[in-house]
Amino acid sequence: MTSLAINQVIFNPSNPDTDFKTIITKNPSESLFLYNENFDHFENKDYLAPGGGNAFLRKYRQDTSKPSTEVYSLGIPTGNYHFESDKDYLKLVDESIDQIRKYVKNNRHIKNIYYSSNESGELGLGIFAKEKWTRENIGYIREQLSKLFEELKKEYTISFNLIM
Repeated sequence: MTSLAINQVIFNPSNPDTDFKTIITKNPSESLFLYNENFDHFENKDYLAPGGGNAFLRKYRQDTSKPSTEVYSLGIPTGNYHFESDKDYLKLVDESIDQIRKYVKNNRHIKNIYYSSNESGELGLGIFAKEKWTRENIGYIREQLSKLFEELKKEYTISFNLIM
């Protein structure tokens, strides 16, 4: 069975090993970087401008329908700067988890998944921590990511690493 390391990264400004800008230089072709994305940019697949925090990884966002041999990242929508009341944002979260699932399964050379974490190893909130929608729904987002990792255990030998 292929090994897959799930790397939960807690950013520490005095430790470069916790900075995605450093991590991305180490074995980038074998790693998938997950970043906190806003909803508008998640839906606009052509928008690749780097964002704040770990969203600088947006410029490496991949089309999940094609195999890749370069640095790749996928966003998990965790907030927005404005909300439309009639929009089902959790559907976008589900879409992002499905993209991650398909990408990992179609790119068997992936050996590492990195994401920004809190001290408990859960997906961090980053710049969206102040948003009501994010605080109310982060449990669902984290649950879907955990379910994905459990599913991947059927095909990979998984190790979890907390990088602080």
